[in-house]
Amino acid sequence: MWRQWIIRSLSIYTLFLGISNIISGIYFLYENISLTQEFADKTFLLGGISSVVAGIFLLFLSIGLFRCSVIAWLLTLVFSITALGGHYLSHDFLLPSIIHIPLITLLLFTFRFFYQRLDVKIEHLVALFAVVSVLAYGILVCQWIGNQFEPNINTVSEAVYFTIVTISSVGYGDYVPTTPFARLFVVSLVVMGLGAVYTAVILLIGPLLMVKLREFFTQVGRGVGRMKNHIIIAGYSAEARNLIQILRSRNFRYLLIVASPELADELNGRGYNVIAGDATDEEVMAKANLKKSIGVAALHEDDAENAFVTLSIKSTIPKMMVVAKAATEKSVDKLKSAGADMVISPAILGGLIFAKVLTTRDEEAYEVTKDYLKFIEEMK
Repeated sequence: MWRQWIIRSLSIYTLFLGISNIISGIYFLYENISLTQEFADKTFLLGGISSVVAGIFLLFLSIGLFRCSVIAWLLTLVFSITALGGHYLSHDFLLPSIIHIPLITLLLFTFRFFYQRLDVKIEHLVALFAVVSVLAYGILVCQWIGNQFEPNINTVSEAVYFTIVTISSVGYGDYVPTTPFARLFVVSLVVMGLGAVYTAVILLIGPLLMVKLREFFTQVGRGVGRMKNHIIIAGYSAEARNLIQILRSRNFRYLLIVASPELADELNGRGYNVIAGDATDEEVMAKANLKKSIGVAALHEDDAENAFVTLSIKSTIPKMMVVAKAATEKSVDKLKSAGADMVISPAILGGLIFAKVLTTRDEEAYEVTKDYLKFIEEMK
């Protein structure tokens, strides 16, 4: 619940900044247009236009943040850092720092809330909007003030050429601004263009980068790479979930290995020590620090997968303790042949306990049921 409130607060704060930018930009334009008649006196009109464009962009980003879009998070971070840097270069740093530094801090704090979800459609639309907005801004203003460059920018093709060259930071210097207004426009186009370029780069490498960052922060934060005397659990079955609960209640270290990266992301967000990969892969088991573990539980739903895990581990470390789950009675002997030190069939074991309790009133069976009831109470 608290995570939702933090994300909503971040979205509302971004929405507020967007509305503030739009209102201040419109008011700025209205005041300057009404008070001045000569074009040369309207040098700072571009500041109002930039404020309105930035405000609209922030409105879109606030929607993405509300929906936990990781690209919206990245774009907001890049936008805030770029805006802060632009104000710093213009020596107008106090008020923007009051506005943007808390936003940047909140964005960094909420990093782990956003890497779990990727809404590709919205992310591509947001990135497309950013690039198209900057291109349209550059081309339209070039057409408007083309006579303030040397040589003049007279055609759409020249405006497109100048905009792309400026955004890409190539800057051949064949079009030179000759008025303060034109110079201010070029500065704003460079700043906004860099933001658009960053957006494109983030869109291309963002998912891969987030995966690497996720793995890094998870492993460092929870000490996954440094685990010792832990139990490795291969597969996320009902037995694996119950085993993890018991290990947690008894303060035993564990590391869960699942095949699906999406499932690993979800479980990471829920506080599990988990990595994504194939438990039969030597690199994955090296990452799980198999040599320093005290045992492995092969708990896949598929008995064949448990057999492959057992064979792989026993071929690497023959003395490693491996306990395997068998879904059927036929698989018990096969798993033993694969090298499992112990094979447990929940179905067979449950039937045996039921039979003992109902027919023989065996004391050991009663002890097992007592442990079961005690575990249920502890988990409530």
